[in-house]
Amino acid sequence: MNYQAPLNQNNSNRNSVLSEKMKMVMNFANENGEVTEADIQSLLNVKRTRAYEIAKSLCDKGLLYVCGRGANKKYLLVG
Repeated sequence: MNYQAPLNQNNSNRNSVLSEKMKMVMNFANENGEVTEADIQSLLNVKRTRAYEIAKSLCDKGLLYVCGRGANKKYLLVG
């Protein structure tokens, strides 16, 4: 299943174009129910800071939310 941003006219951030990397992360989250920064690092072959930035951007768009802190931090799908 390929992820497409939901159409929600009340939240323009959700309608923003997702990069290919963001789409890959969202597909991973859809398939696995959650995603960690370590998952993003492995999936996209990026460093820890970039993994965090991508996850944060998806949170800012209202697509993911953070659960936990530190080593236990996970990103879960909204809705």
